[in-house]
Amino acid sequence: MPVRGGRGDADGAGLTMAQQGVEASYKRMVQSVGMALKAHGYRKSGTRFRLDRVGNLALVAFQRSTTSDAVTIRFTVNIGVVSGELLRRWDPDQDIAKVSVQSAHLWKRLGDFLPDPRDHWWEINSSSDISPLEAEIVAVLESKVVPFLDTHLSDAALLALWKAGSSPGLTDGQRIRNIAELEQALAAG
Repeated sequence: MPVRGGRGDADGAGLTMAQQGVEASYKRMVQSVGMALKAHGYRKSGTRFRLDRVGNLALVAFQRSTTSDAVTIRFTVNIGVVSGELLRRWDPDQDIAKVSVQSAHLWKRLGDFLPDPRDHWWEINSSSDISPLEAEIVAVLESKVVPFLDTHLSDAALLALWKAGSSPGLTDGQRIRNIAELEQALAAG
């Protein structure tokens, strides 16, 4: 049976049995991760999870690779923190509830938290046992990522990180500009 519309319809119409199995495995894995993140206060929207706190946003978002196809899904997990204050200053019309991890003021990938830190992409195909994959991702999220995001969720924490010279996901120019903007906002506020 041919695939319609790339990944197939939401209900699986147009996918072969093997393709439906791969898609179902991916969705099950995202669901499992979501249950773990929910215990930490995160809310799910599609394949994105968010935690709103102190006017800022922590994000965990699954990203499919453009090389994914009907039989193999390649994906990574992006994490980020969005400063509500910086968002208002740079893009006052942007709704923080709709912002994506690509707009985050602190941005990393789950692979950065693995024992061998690197940009890591996982694969699911029809022969994949996703239980170990689910366990690996949930373990890294709960032991390293959630604490990291919690630590850096306030504007004061972001400011301290940037002043220390670290700016994951930003250029040095963005880091310097964000320091100036946040210092101004905190002084006024």
